[in-house]
Amino acid sequence: KSKMLGRDDCRGADVLVDGFNLITTIEVALCGSPLVVGQDSTIRDLAGLRGTYHPIDKTPLAIDMALDSLDELGVSSARFLIDKPVSNSGRLKALVAQLGEHHATRVMASNEDIDVDKALYGCEFVITSDSVVLDKCNSWINLAAIVVDRVPGAWKLDIFGIQDSDSSGVEIQQKYAPDGTPDELSKRHIYDTAIGKVCMSEQEHRMYMEALEEREMLGG
Repeated sequence: KSKMLGRDDCRGADVLVDGFNLITTIEVALCGSPLVVGQDSTIRDLAGLRGTYHPIDKTPLAIDMALDSLDELGVSSARFLIDKPVSNSGRLKALVAQLGEHHATRVMASNEDIDVDKALYGCEFVITSDSVVLDKCNSWINLAAIVVDRVPGAWKLDIFGIQDSDSSGVEIQQKYAPDGTPDELSKRHIYDTAIGKVCMSEQEHRMYMEALEEREMLGG
């Protein structure tokens, strides 16, 4: 987190964007599906990208919201790096370039034959929430968190309830409503997800599984 840049550090910068990472995270927020807030304050998609991607009706809005935030930060340019081997990468590149024409930030988009994560190692002004990239880049901007904070009702899970669990992953953190009855939303368990173990209520887990099944049906 010590490498995370503040808003004032971004003015006039040329930023490098992990395209799929940023856009899919904002899409998930707009769809009302769960996201995790990490210890490093980043926002992560629980479902993860598995080599396939399909633009959805929220994709243009997700891109526009990201570009709006870049405009407000006053960056000079933004280059979106998009993994070429992932399906529909060409469509996403074209959409980013098209929408970028209407923003103050100079926007570029490229399909990368090499792993985008590795291309960002050692770089400055990186935009991603990928933990490996965050460890290996020189500085980064937490843009996803800025954008998701502007999504009304965005569903964000606190991963740090996990520290109060026992080794078996059984019920933890029971809390009570003002009338003394158990608060079901604070009755939490440890569940396995695509990004590791996450602490959530049974209701949140049901909603997560429904969102994940819907994404699988769409081929995402």
